[in-house]
Amino acid sequence: MNTYLNQPGEYNRLMETAKKRASELRGDAVNEFGNAAGAAVRKVLGAAVRRVRSYAAQHRAQRSVEA
Repeated sequence: MNTYLNQPGEYNRLMETAKKRASELRGDAVNEFGNAAGAAVRKVLGAAVRRVRSYAAQHRAQRSVEA
């Protein structure tokens, strides 16, 4: 049995270490999520810009044929 956990000082030290590590891991997860979300937004915006440019070029071509 883990008798050292029966000592309040050791238990508190382990809990503080665990809380610190959990906080670090949460921070890492938030950063990774933000990076992934930013990459997804950049990808979607890039596709939207390409589509708008394509439609604009088609519209210009159609207007030049009509003129």
